[in-house]
Parts: sequence; C-alpha cells; structure tokens
Amino acid sequence: MKKMRKIFLGLVVMLSVFSINAQAKEGEAFVGKWDVLVEGTPEGDSHMKMNIEEVDGEIVCLIADKEGKFSKVERFEVEGSEMTAYWNAAGYNVYLFLEVVEGGKLEGSLMDMFDATGTKLEE
Repeated sequence: MKKMRKIFLGLVVMLSVFSINAQAKEGEAFVGKWDVLVEGTPEGDSHMKMNIEEVDGEIVCLIADKEGKFSKVERFEVEGSEMTAYWNAAGYNVYLFLEVVEGGKLEGSLMDMFDATGTKLEE
C-alpha cells in the first residue's frame, strides 16, 4: 500500500511540473519586439512599437507612446496563438487582438474596427 501511495504521489508531482511548464511556455511565440501597423484610423495608418517579454515567469506587454516611451499595458492575455492587450489611450479604454499567422506574422484588429498586422523586428 505504501508503494502504491509513493507511485501515485510521484505521478501527481510529475503531472504538476508538466502543467506548470506548459503554462509558462504559452505566449513564447509573442516574446520579442514587434512593429504593429494599424490601418484606417481617423488619423491615418499608425505604427505601434510593442515589446513582449518574460519577466519573473510572466509574459508582459509594453507599448510605446508617440514619444517612444514604453509602458506596460493594463492587462495582457494569451491563449494559444492569440493575444489581447488592454490599455488606456487618450482617455479611452482600447484593446488590440492579434493572432500568430504563417511565417511568425501577426494579424488582428484594434477595437474590432481597424485591421492590424504585426512584424517581428530583428534583435
């Protein structure tokens, strides 16, 4: 009986480790520096710089303002090959949805209104 309990405990620990590693790896496809083009805004097409990095085991998203100063988005969610970043810009709550597509490019939209594409920048 003790041997069965040890085997069971070992399996539980092993599955927990695999589960933790799988969660930590989600979002790795987004890690890096990105140039995101948002098309058709009232002010015309707009390029946004995004840095997505791993900090203390968590994937975080930083977006540059017009002066080039990066700040962390309020909320960043990753699920599989999709990400959504939420932040406040000019007094409005905005969100950017992007999905990994062929060749490591990103496609999606800003506020479900403006098409957005992302290209990974060379380090």
